[in-house]
Amino acid sequence: MDILIINGSYRDRGNTRTLIDMVKRGFDANDTRVSEIFLAHKDIQHCRGCMSCFNRKDPPIGDCVITDDVREILERIIAADALIVACPIYWGTMSAPLTALAHRMTALTYDKALDGGFKGVPVPKHPPTKPGMYITSSIAPTFLFSLAGEYRCFRKRLSEILRIAGYQTSHKLIVGGSMMGKPIEEREKTARKAENMGRSLVSG
Repeated sequence: MDILIINGSYRDRGNTRTLIDMVKRGFDANDTRVSEIFLAHKDIQHCRGCMSCFNRKDPPIGDCVITDDVREILERIIAADALIVACPIYWGTMSAPLTALAHRMTALTYDKALDGGFKGVPVPKHPPTKPGMYITSSIAPTFLFSLAGEYRCFRKRLSEILRIAGYQTSHKLIVGGSMMGKPIEEREKTARKAENMGRSLVSG
């Protein structure tokens, strides 16, 4: 199994990295190949809203007028067997690199009007059938992170990224209170949960 991890954090050695490493402990090294894309190190330009990539149904990736690292990222997303999207919450939403990539993922959709439906409705070119997972953490306590409206919207956006990319949201690793109590790397319960999710993602 080829597993691709999209790391949307600004820090390569922060809590997101810790949680990713915890999940990876559940992978079987003999049966999995893991690669990672650290978005902060990639050239991801902002979508121009020209909709050039949205006007054809046939190609797996719509043609974009921008030349940067996004097409390679999208090709790797399509080729993977499982996808993990990891990003802490910033001001109630995703990081700028992940937001920029999400906007450019329009290239993985086509206009419903090409099927005779309503114009402007995006349809994924790749049905969400493969296993996917998102990882996120927040300074806010877990109960607030689970209940507050802005956080629910944030988690919905992570699931939408997986769906557009052709993946189900099979697993969710949500860790709140990142600056309360023990550091995340010392939380044994979180480590066990993350490892079990990694194991389940591979087996599922």
